[in-house]
Amino acid sequence: MNISLSLLISFFATAAVLAGDIYSYDKPATLTGTVSMLYDMSFVDSDMSPVKDPAGIKAKHPITDSSLPHKPVRHWILTLEHPISVSPGKTDGLQNVSEIDLGAGELKLKNGDHVTVTGKLWPAATVHHLRPVMMTKSSIASTPKRR
Repeated sequence: MNISLSLLISFFATAAVLAGDIYSYDKPATLTGTVSMLYDMSFVDSDMSPVKDPAGIKAKHPITDSSLPHKPVRHWILTLEHPISVSPGKTDGLQNVSEIDLGAGELKLKNGDHVTVTGKLWPAATVHHLRPVMMTKSSIASTPKRR
């Protein structure tokens, strides 16, 4: 084998390792990692909101839509054991994805729990999605942390 071919094979083997496992949007995936809570503050109309209002716009135009939660919305973030790549679908693919937004809602979890989640990945589409990759969960189970 000549040196050029050896270097080319070595380059692609290294690139595959750096990219991590490759997943696709809208196809079943099973991922393992540690969960933590993060709050979506975008609906909050209070002093807790990270959005500053130096011009007093909130005071002049208060939120009157009672359907908005007006409080932080809890999301569960899965920090993966190893980064993954998501192959392009209808959107651009992503590399070195280390966190997945599992969405809002009540789960019987605590910060730092180690879990395995099965579901489908999909690209974030709004400001309320806290990470570039979201996951619709079909199952979630506590798992022992790998050493």
